[in-house]
Amino acid sequence: MTIESAAVRSGTRRIAPRAAFALGVTVVTFAAAVTACAMEARGARAPQSAADDSVSATAVLGAVRGESPLACSLTARTVENRWGSQHHLGGPDAAALDDAQAAAFDWVMTSRANEIDVLPLLERAMGDADACVRRIAAQLVGRVGGAQLAGQLHADLTAADATRREMAVLALGYAGEKSAEPALAGIVKDAEPRVRRTTAWALGRTDNQAADSPLMSMLRDADPMVRVNAALSLGELEASAAINALSDLLASDHDARVRRAAAAALGEMDKS
Repeated sequence: MTIESAAVRSGTRRIAPRAAFALGVTVVTFAAAVTACAMEARGARAPQSAADDSVSATAVLGAVRGESPLACSLTARTVENRWGSQHHLGGPDAAALDDAQAAAFDWVMTSRANEIDVLPLLERAMGDADACVRRIAAQLVGRVGGAQLAGQLHADLTAADATRREMAVLALGYAGEKSAEPALAGIVKDAEPRVRRTTAWALGRTDNQAADSPLMSMLRDADPMVRVNAALSLGELEASAAINALSDLLASDHDARVRRAAAAALGEMDKS
């Protein structure tokens, strides 16, 4: 509907299009001002300091402690999808959270210049006894400073402890650095299936065509979820060299999850 057709009427007189436009701008400006006042009344905060960020990071990790694997996966997906989205606190969340929780919510949902200061805290949390704390910490390390910790993360890929290797892969995957591909390719035959599963996913996030070959080798892995992640990553990379291998997987793999992943990957290549 145009401004002309939606012009405001006063009695039987139509307001001219230019006047209607000015009125619309005034209304929008007023609404924005009201919204800003409402946010201030709800306790909208200035950007946090580095110390505040550490407090918020601690609060986030404390909140996920003890979560079930399903709840932790949902939390991780939320963080992944909303990180840096500038989605500030509002709606039902504003009513449900106290000030400290609200600050932690905003820290996760918005990007900040001084996040790197929380890296030591997050790096320590990657070794926590709680699985969900480790997972979210590794995810945040990748988002906040995967490049800064790349050397340590690469070294951790060869650690004796499988959990440490897995968390390093996870952080490198979330960092999404092309330069991580050689180190990740070196552990595609890790003894632990969960490490190989995460590696197959992380290789797809490097945006590096050199990952095609190691991922294609993972299509033959004995673990079906490794094959699922390898197929999806090849689709993400639009690896045309893998079309035949993915077609074979779609036609013959005994696991329906793998066949669905192969079909999805082939569909991604068909779009390009």
